[in-house]
Amino acid sequence: MLKRLILITLALFHLLAFPQNHLRIDSLSNLAQPRKNDSTRATLYLKISSEYWSDDPVKCRLYADMALTIAKEIRSTGLIVDAYKNIACACSFEGQIAEALHYDRLALKEGFKSGDDKKIMGVCLALGNDLTAFSKYDSANVILNLGIGIAKKYHDQKTLCKLYINKGNNLYYHAQYDSSEMYFQSGLKTSIALKDTESMVMLYNNIASIRLFRGISDSIVIEYVMNSIKINEKKRDYLRLGDNYSTLASAYNVRKNNEKAIYYLKMGIVAFGKGKNEMKTVNLLVSISDLFRDMNKKDSAGYYADLAIERGERNQFKHGLAAAYSIKGQILSDKADYIPAEKYLQMAYREFSETKDGEGILLSGNYLANVLMKQKKYKLAETIATKIFHLADTLKNYQALKTSSLTLSDIFHNTGNDAKAYEYLKYFIAADDTITRTENAHLLEEMVIKYKTKKKDNEILQLNNDKLNNEKKILQQSRSIILISAFTMLLLLAAFIFLLLTRQRKIKSDLLFQKTEMKFLRSKVNPHFISNSLLAIRSFIRQSPDVAEEYLEKYSTLIRDVLINSEQESISLDDEFSMLKNYMDLESFRVNNGFNYTLAIDPPIDTEAVKVPPLIFQPIVENAIKYGISGRPVRGDISIQVTRENMTLRCIIENTCSGALPAIEAPVKKRKSYGLKICRDRLTLLSKEKKSKWYLNLVPVTEGMIVQMGIPL
Repeated sequence: MLKRLILITLALFHLLAFPQNHLRIDSLSNLAQPRKNDSTRATLYLKISSEYWSDDPVKCRLYADMALTIAKEIRSTGLIVDAYKNIACACSFEGQIAEALHYDRLALKEGFKSGDDKKIMGVCLALGNDLTAFSKYDSANVILNLGIGIAKKYHDQKTLCKLYINKGNNLYYHAQYDSSEMYFQSGLKTSIALKDTESMVMLYNNIASIRLFRGISDSIVIEYVMNSIKINEKKRDYLRLGDNYSTLASAYNVRKNNEKAIYYLKMGIVAFGKGKNEMKTVNLLVSISDLFRDMNKKDSAGYYADLAIERGERNQFKHGLAAAYSIKGQILSDKADYIPAEKYLQMAYREFSETKDGEGILLSGNYLANVLMKQKKYKLAETIATKIFHLADTLKNYQALKTSSLTLSDIFHNTGNDAKAYEYLKYFIAADDTITRTENAHLLEEMVIKYKTKKKDNEILQLNNDKLNNEKKILQQSRSIILISAFTMLLLLAAFIFLLLTRQRKIKSDLLFQKTEMKFLRSKVNPHFISNSLLAIRSFIRQSPDVAEEYLEKYSTLIRDVLINSEQESISLDDEFSMLKNYMDLESFRVNNGFNYTLAIDPPIDTEAVKVPPLIFQPIVENAIKYGISGRPVRGDISIQVTRENMTLRCIIENTCSGALPAIEAPVKKRKSYGLKICRDRLTLLSKEKKSKWYLNLVPVTEGMIVQMGIPL
């Protein structure tokens, strides 16, 4: 929902559109009479064409074609370049991006022939934009850099501002958000210096939109959009106002304020209606429908979806129509009206495929496969879901990959092919694990950035305070030596206290950050363990319900302890081994041939008093089972010994499996153990926090592996 809103508001900038001035057009038409010379007529036709840029693309192209015919007859490369640019502009406004690219390239070719840098610069502006719209980001980057270089050479600040906008758009759609915002900010600075309100409102909106896309709905976003609205209201620029209202809707959507989001979407529809832009109106109708669907207001969602379809079909807006078909199919699917839902989703899937919209194909395709499966059309559902699975894998869209994997697993399960169902269930778990890791990585990255920003702010504050203190010293030079000395002593004392407090805050901040990292590492253990257990349970439910019931009983006891203990900084050694025994009992059900295990603790060790980090042994044992025992032709053994050496708890975990085949052993040694890495990282952080030595060593043996771990008491 949020992404669709932001993509609507962050519209690509081609050429600044002028409102139609019928009096001016009539005057130009009267001037462009046959009695005038060919060069003048061609120039006048181009000016008339420019008057129709956004309001009437058909007439824009008509007059541009007339100018092109004359320009070719008199062989004026400059006029030919301008004619091709206007034709490309008309094609772009009609949504014919491929044709627009063709004419932009012809214009660039003629521009190079003319040797006119300023003509080339103008073509770079339009061509770079259309290449971006056609997802040719690298080519667009080269063209826009060429234009920026020429604009800087001639100090053409107005064109440079437009090029910054197009460069920012290109980087945004290429997912380079920081660089994109940097170019938008540069464009905003230039437009403010030029007092170019047209570009200012666009950049205010774009910067706000890009921050929203990154999940930032702060005061800067609201301030920038309100600045844009004030300018557009004075100019009565309804198209820009519509974009502003869409951005505000996105801001309140991020803040989970659905009522205000819907209010501003409706305001945007009114503005686009006054501006007579049906394409953007259709997009906002789809967004309102989608938002009502998220709020479980299906009747309202269906009403706005029908409006979007009616307007989209009337104007033949392929992309907006495809989105409208898709949301309509989703609403009908929610109501279990699968036959009409299939019809709309089929149309959406077809339209998105024709426009080569990857995200649209994935969304509509996943819903379509699910609706087909609900109707037991398994063969067709399998075909669609398989296509979506491969496309999602190609695009690295793990959410779509997760959805299509689960759909395929259910299809194969319903058709009796449990082997295939199990295979796709593994893909589902892998995709879900990737999504979780990515989200956690982003969270950690944001925390690091916030920490560095806070540290930098403290440094700036300290520098400002030092500067202020120096100014005070200068002002006090005329006073007596005694007063100066007293003031200096007080100042030094204040500086010492300030530095001391700053140092204490930094130490506390570092400690808080390390604890946050520890929580992050522990959170990576639990989902990994839980997903493996759920996978085993599902397998047993299909193969042996009796075993599954016993497995579930043990699993429920274990998971309760895991969820409680994983939130603790440390637990008793007795509790840790209690969980570990339950875990190994469960794993022995799942592993072929099973395994034996022994737990040996020296009698002098008080297992209730000794504290250890929760789940510190489980990843190591899991690693031993997965790479040392699972899949072997014989029953394995796991041995865990805990001894005390001075003030260190020494733990040795050994797995053996005699009779392992050489063909199996070779690749096992090359595998990278993720569980051991987590344990080592946790112990490293604990060493820093506790200022004591924690260690983890690996000792390969002929028939297995020994893991040695030291925990200070």
